[in-house]
Amino acid sequence: MHADLDTLCTTVYCTADDLLPDKPGNARRRVTDAEVATLCVAQAIMGIPSDRRFLAVARKRLAHLFPELPRQSATTSAGPAWPRRSSGRSASSQPDPPASTMTCC
Repeated sequence: MHADLDTLCTTVYCTADDLLPDKPGNARRRVTDAEVATLCVAQAIMGIPSDRRFLAVARKRLAHLFPELPRQSATTSAGPAWPRRSSGRSASSQPDPPASTMTCC
């Protein structure tokens, strides 16, 4: 059986849409939970760890399936939210940065 990315995305979307609970409508919300789950699977299958790079590729490869691809949020594009370590402080006094900055997986 030959499966391509479009078929996988369609199958994941239909399954997620059936299994995820319905949420009340939100005028500001453009992407459904099922779409986010599908994009996470596509990102993992494509092996692209960077959200920014994945969204750029998805705009080219998946735009026909997702008319409203999410934009990278201002909080993740602004840089790390944790303080930088200075050479004068011990490593134990600074909080560790998050292990991953992935927003959907």
